[in-house]
Amino acid sequence: DKLTHVYHKLEPTGLSDEQVPRRKQGPDWPTDYIHTWVPLRKTWAAELETKYPEFFQFVRSHPNGRYSSDEDASGTWKSDRSLEEEFGPIWLADMCNEGRGEEQ
Repeated sequence: DKLTHVYHKLEPTGLSDEQVPRRKQGPDWPTDYIHTWVPLRKTWAAELETKYPEFFQFVRSHPNGRYSSDEDASGTWKSDRSLEEEFGPIWLADMCNEGRGEEQ
């Protein structure tokens, strides 16, 4: 498994590598896990926003649907199917990196 930043193409976002959170990717990290119940705490989300304020500001800057770095657009048919900014993988990677929660 490896950690990768959220976007397929970072350049269109105007963010640096350090300003974007990571998510896990690899054969032991299934892509369909987002269909399972994952308890999240508001304090963890707030701490994640403290770590990556520019990323959260960028996400909030496109309120008309999801953003796609492949298109450098939001609110289009294709971008609305993008999972780049899906917070589940980001939260889970952060929880694993910080040793939070219990895996059962």
